[in-house]
Amino acid sequence: MPRLRRTDLPGTWHHVMNRGVGQRSIFERALDVRRFRQHIAEVVRAGDIEVHAWCVLTTHFHLLVRSPIRRLDVAMQHIEQQYSTWFNRTRGRDGPLYRSRYRSRSIDTLGYRRTVVRYIDANVVNAGIVTDSARWAHGSMVAFLRGRGQPWLSRAWIEREALRATGASTFDAEVYRQAFPPLLTPETRAWIESRIESPADEPDPLDDLLASSSDQFLHWLIQRTEIADGTLPGLPLASFEGVRRELGARRRRMPPTDPRNVDPWTRIEVGLLRDIAGATYRRIGQRMGFSPQRACVIRQRHVRALREDPHYARVAAETARDVLLALHAVPAIPARRTGSVDDGA
Repeated sequence: MPRLRRTDLPGTWHHVMNRGVGQRSIFERALDVRRFRQHIAEVVRAGDIEVHAWCVLTTHFHLLVRSPIRRLDVAMQHIEQQYSTWFNRTRGRDGPLYRSRYRSRSIDTLGYRRTVVRYIDANVVNAGIVTDSARWAHGSMVAFLRGRGQPWLSRAWIEREALRATGASTFDAEVYRQAFPPLLTPETRAWIESRIESPADEPDPLDDLLASSSDQFLHWLIQRTEIADGTLPGLPLASFEGVRRELGARRRRMPPTDPRNVDPWTRIEVGLLRDIAGATYRRIGQRMGFSPQRACVIRQRHVRALREDPHYARVAAETARDVLLALHAVPAIPARRTGSVDDGA
């Protein structure tokens, strides 16, 4: 698989992860995690990165970091090399510990950054290790809930964002839980993971699209078809299965067309799976029952209709916007309780 070009401008946020080669365990005991944390502390003290959220599981790790001076590669090389050298020496083994270079996805939007925090917190629950992330010592959630933690953990942005989201005046465990409920929805987890694996290298338009009108969304759809070369899908803006589910719920009956032609809703579905879910033609065809070549032809018809048929374009844009809004609806934050708070940690 081709390497992703790393975007590391000063101040860029990143979701960073890696896992063991061949799914092997790379954290076998608490001492291993403490050693890994020690190397994180070293690069934070050097000013190479800031760490705002983290989680270590048996076979992999996740970090939410900010790169203030374009030294993400330097920081991650130090962390991984120092830890793997120590791990191999204490086990009497040699050879690679990780499956590949670390993976990182730059984060351009506030909404996605908040979602990544929730994804990292939920990782240990989704892996079936515990039923409540607050009970897992090897992650940042417990630090925010207890009001203490590693001195290298940057707390300011998460605490400020939690206060903004809840309207609370002071930060505590309940405020954190309300602002960052762990992300347990399989569809949204799949979306985050598809972004990590995506070869797309482009700015993230998600926040702007969620705030856009139907006309603005249509302009983006047409602009995307003009930029894309048709070979690689763009950055996923939602999960594949989520887009399919929401489209199914929104289908309306349209006037029948020639049965030998593709009906408009199939064209819209193929087009949005490509442009919103960032899916390959192979995957679209497999799930919809036709060849990748057929999926490509249908999307070409979708593109042509966007440009030539105002009614089709309006329906496609309104549908795309409704689907995206439904899939990224912000969870309602309950009214804050009064009295003592049991942080559950």
